Amino acid sequence: MPQRQEFDKSIDELEQAANSALLSERLRGFEQKTPDILGLSLEINERGLFPKLAKSYAEENFSALDRNGDKYLSKLELEDCLNSELLSRKMSGLEKQLVRYMIANYDSYCKASNDQWLGEKKISLKDLSAFEAQDKSARKTAEMAKSLQFSMESSGLFQKLDADKSGKISEKELKVAAAKTGYSDEEKKLIAFMLEKRKDIAAASKDEWGWQSSITKADLKSFAEQNKLPDLATALINAAKTGKSDDAAPVLDANKALPDLILEFGKKYFKVLDADGNGYITKTELQALLDSRKWSSGLSQKEKEIIAEMIKSGEKIQRSFRDEYWYKDRSGISLKDLEAYAKFEAENRKDIPTTPGDHQCSLTIGGVKREFNVHIPPSYDGQKAMPVLYFYHYLFGTPEKMAEYSSMNKIADRDGFIVVYPKAEGVVGGRLRNWNWNNKDSDRIDDIAFSRRLMDLTQEKLKIDQNRVYLAGYSNGGMMAHEIASKMPERITALAVVNGFTTGHEAPVSKAIPAMLIHGTGDRIVPYDGRSWWKVIGLPELKPHAHASSLWKEANGVSGSRLDAIAPGVTRETFVSPKTGKEMVQITMNGYGHGWPGRSDSLDANPCTKFCASEMIWGFLSKQKGH
Repeated sequence: MPQRQEFDKSIDELEQAANSALLSERLRGFEQKTPDILGLSLEINERGLFPKLAKSYAEENFSALDRNGDKYLSKLELEDCLNSELLSRKMSGLEKQLVRYMIANYDSYCKASNDQWLGEKKISLKDLSAFEAQDKSARKTAEMAKSLQFSMESSGLFQKLDADKSGKISEKELKVAAAKTGYSDEEKKLIAFMLEKRKDIAAASKDEWGWQSSITKADLKSFAEQNKLPDLATALINAAKTGKSDDAAPVLDANKALPDLILEFGKKYFKVLDADGNGYITKTELQALLDSRKWSSGLSQKEKEIIAEMIKSGEKIQRSFRDEYWYKDRSGISLKDLEAYAKFEAENRKDIPTTPGDHQCSLTIGGVKREFNVHIPPSYDGQKAMPVLYFYHYLFGTPEKMAEYSSMNKIADRDGFIVVYPKAEGVVGGRLRNWNWNNKDSDRIDDIAFSRRLMDLTQEKLKIDQNRVYLAGYSNGGMMAHEIASKMPERITALAVVNGFTTGHEAPVSKAIPAMLIHGTGDRIVPYDGRSWWKVIGLPELKPHAHASSLWKEANGVSGSRLDAIAPGVTRETFVSPKTGKEMVQITMNGYGHGWPGRSDSLDANPCTKFCASEMIWGFLSKQKGH
């Protein structure tokens, strides 16, 4: 008896809390006073309060429960609250019972308000209110049906109403009885109910023709059975006894590398992190988890750091396994991505030496091993940040050949900067190396992704001056430099291109990037005036030099120019932004061909030896600071 009184008091308080929209914050307090959650659930069910409490709880926590943000609650989202330790750790026993109630009645909730297309199964805010109203009506009908059957069997009401003793009660007999005196108030209620539901009751047992509408004892019994409320209490008890969350949260070792922790955490909670259940974890899903007051309050600081890193490095992680055309349709992080990411990170973690000298390195991205060389000058000590130059080689070239051809390493040793030489992929045993033309889908090689990952890795391992990150390219490498700078402007401080070209597919440049363009008017490999007919044979159109010049003039907002002769047949034209002081410089080698200025050889036998391109480039780049 004392326990029942305690239950009654708790339930009264719960109902008041639901009415005042303060249910969530009080649920845990109820458990402390009344720890018998299953017993309390039975009493709540007996009082018919589950729909009301579930509605109040779901409305108050809708944004937390609706984890994919589509304004509906899916069964998967509700089940995740119970089955994932990541979410369930913040739920009280009563909250879980309310979620179990919604799952148990899921189909009825989904169609309660008829606000969805046929076949859709999700709970909306309208459904919550409509279901509560329908449950009240169903509960009233069930109670009346039960009372009606009992009265007919125990009090002889059936015989009193069956005036002609036909074994059936007709509409006329019910109307006559309703107008008579001599019936108790309870009996009058039952008679009125029978008149209201006469057709439904008469059709319940199907013991007569459809055109007949008299009520038999079989009808009364069938109608009571049909309107009997489901044994929800037993279902909740069984669910609470058998339902289990995931195993305990993984013990996150702070000494482990972050990629390893991401794999451990991501594999453990992949299902719940993937809120819409499509097999991919998106930045939106992760951010919603962090932003949710309800769920984030249950996350440890290390878990928050891991999720934040997954958001920050999302694109890098999702490119780790080639399970989708991620350069076209970046769905998100798959389980295979997480496994590949941890593996590749472990392989690459020790790949870049941090001591002075020349180092051959590699990283793996999209399932492809990519190579690159790093030159670290003797003055590097790992303490003071150094500038870095990412230098892209020519068609069929190599990092080693580009370093030899330009002699850039000597300048790096003298002036103290790091040079990174990426290596293009190739065909015919890897000998015909070229940078991916406009990131073509058919190549399945994303050189933009490779460049981004390369910058991430080198800047993680080496002490890089983030305000002095430079980019250079020669010929086909110049094309790649144009494309990288246009698509990753936030990563680049300044740009230099020798005999390179644009294709017209570069992205509009979103920030000012000082640029130096060097080109020979006699270049027969990458013509100064372009080569449009290449597109006929499937190669990209080589835009005229003027196109690249316009691209970087516009990006830097320059106006006016100053023309200087720096050598016989060589002019330097400098354009400056009146607002920012950013420069666009173009050096024109009149009559000279496709070679590295300062060398005595070129592919079209017309070299320019009047100045040293490497010195000219570094002299320009080294003056540029800040992103």
